[in-house]
Amino acid sequence: MKRKAQRAQIGDVAAISTGVTVRDAATQLQPTGEVRVISASNVEAGPTLNLVGVRFILRESVPQDSLLAPNDLIFRNRGSRFEAIAPPDDSIPSVATSMLVLRVDPSKAAPGYLAWAINVHPVVRNTIQTKANVGSTIPSINSSELAEIEIPLPSLKIQHRIATIHELQGRVRQLEQRLNELRDQYLTAALVRLVERSPAQGD
Repeated sequence: MKRKAQRAQIGDVAAISTGVTVRDAATQLQPTGEVRVISASNVEAGPTLNLVGVRFILRESVPQDSLLAPNDLIFRNRGSRFEAIAPPDDSIPSVATSMLVLRVDPSKAAPGYLAWAINVHPVVRNTIQTKANVGSTIPSINSSELAEIEIPLPSLKIQHRIATIHELQGRVRQLEQRLNELRDQYLTAALVRLVERSPAQGD
């Protein structure tokens, strides 16, 4: 008899909080600064982070415990897409705004696995979509609703393996997209050269 994978609620493996609130954004947000402010608009389909044009805020404006840490995930919890993604892996301190922050306990779950479960696992995805679409003009899911959602929870060894495969899948997709872009650019350039080198009509 096959054993079913253990299950747990997301709130059992991650503490969920609301990202920082940036008040008087026009005054506080700057094109350069000490702390990067990641908003829902920076999370693109995939999901991927697009940090072009990202704004910054002064360090003194942000509580220390609001800074994103290596085991954290940021979760886009409003609109048409509900996706979890790791913050940038660099030396620039970052905070999330207008999203939820999942502080994953690495002794219970691999952050990459939790992101996979939220973004890909069909049962988890369906549960998130169902909860988000209940009684709201703009679909959204709050921290307590997200915390109650169950995910399968295999051993940490299996979790890390799934997280690695999921990360590699993402890289392959990015490379394929870039390859398609280069192929289109090459074909367009070749057709332009063909037009430029062809004799004029009637010659």
